[in-house]
Amino acid sequence: MTNTVATGNARIISGTRQFLGVEAAYTGSARDISALGLSNRAMLVSNGIEGAFRLNVPLIRGRSIVEPFAFAGLGWSRYNIARSDVNTSSLASSDDIMEIPYGGGLSIGYGGFLADARFTYRSTYYNDMFQASTGSGRLNNWSVGGQLGVEF
Repeated sequence: MTNTVATGNARIISGTRQFLGVEAAYTGSARDISALGLSNRAMLVSNGIEGAFRLNVPLIRGRSIVEPFAFAGLGWSRYNIARSDVNTSSLASSDDIMEIPYGGGLSIGYGGFLADARFTYRSTYYNDMFQASTGSGRLNNWSVGGQLGVEF
């Protein structure tokens, strides 16, 4: 019903030079969705927040840092069907869900600049947007991405 997704996030991380850290993030995504009863330009849009504990292995040399990390947390997202004037499909127009994000990655930094690459899997619960059409309410998803940031 959906295809590749465009995502974005704004993330705050504390404890990047320690073994245990925390993250808080705003997340969002948009993807095409097709189903009988939706406009052919319909999109599934999500916005949410998540927090996670982060286990770091900081390898520091002078002003440089290389840091493999793993994380797990809890989040909430609101999914909406957008760009469809009519919804006569068996899909709900919107849904609020709980997410459990977990994954790992590698962060590299020099001075106050950081870059990281990460894999994230989000298990979803308490959702029923697709329940009537598929018998399953799962909106589980995974992503691979990179981020740039500053450390202060």
